[in-house]
Amino acid sequence: MQTVIKGVRKYILMVAVTAILVALLMLFAPSTRSLSILVTLLEQGMAPALLGWGVLFNIKAGNWDFGVGAEVLIAAIVGGNAADALGLGIVGVVCCCMLAGLAAGAVSGLLYKLLRVPTIIISIALMLIYESVCGVIFGGRGVTLGVEYLVLASFPGNAVMLLLGFGLAWLLSSKLKIGYSIKAVGSNLKVAEDNGIDVVNTKAAALAIAGLFAGLYAAVSLGSSGVARTVSAMGTMGTCFNAMMCVFIGLSITGRGNVLVGIYFGAVIMQMIQMALMVFSFPTQYSQVVVALFVVAFMLASANTEGLRRLKRRRAAANGAKQ
Repeated sequence: MQTVIKGVRKYILMVAVTAILVALLMLFAPSTRSLSILVTLLEQGMAPALLGWGVLFNIKAGNWDFGVGAEVLIAAIVGGNAADALGLGIVGVVCCCMLAGLAAGAVSGLLYKLLRVPTIIISIALMLIYESVCGVIFGGRGVTLGVEYLVLASFPGNAVMLLLGFGLAWLLSSKLKIGYSIKAVGSNLKVAEDNGIDVVNTKAAALAIAGLFAGLYAAVSLGSSGVARTVSAMGTMGTCFNAMMCVFIGLSITGRGNVLVGIYFGAVIMQMIQMALMVFSFPTQYSQVVVALFVVAFMLASANTEGLRRLKRRRAAANGAKQ
């Protein structure tokens, strides 16, 4: 029983923060007072969580990858058209998109390994290249799938994809050597290097893993809407920033719980903020500013919480020394 209580306590913070925000939304927006709205929020948070889990590997490795949105686009167009041409069905779409995303991420990792320039430079360059390539391949028409592919927009399809992504992220981060190497590199690059970890290969692997999850996100997007259109002039940057915001919010509310679960709740909170902006008819051009302010608030709250914990530990140690 004690073990169960300890396990529940780990997730109190993320559940409590989400519940309070839901309550506030329903209090000030009567149109959202229904169980269906809550279910909608939980479902809408599933796809962003998938991309957020991929971005998490980059953040933990110390990478700044702004090309993940473009990887989503090229994975959707290449993977979706390939699966449709071969008649592979929705399972084929998922597999082809994941392979295309992994390939796009691997190219980013390979260039980083060869050129040894900051990941932010490589990712922005590849973002522009991928967007341009998407405007040329398949006649620049993107991809359009038939209604038979649209099975991931609602339960149980969306839940299956969420569990698939969670299982993959958990396996990579907690059970395989690469996960521990990424954590070590992100925590202290010099110490990791001194302990025999290949820093360059590890950071390159994190870029490839992010591409894999970009492909998974692309598959869910195609399985929900059936359409992916080409963009230009850094049009995919919004997808990247939204994923990063989900991660930052998730990290701030995770507490002692599982960070992957925290990122899912972060994605739900992001959807909640966007829904609130829509309900209150907030000007679209300022919506990103509001979202960014919320992210900053969550990060400040997280930093203050950690500071209080350190202060309590110091006081406890001081009291112990006096005794």
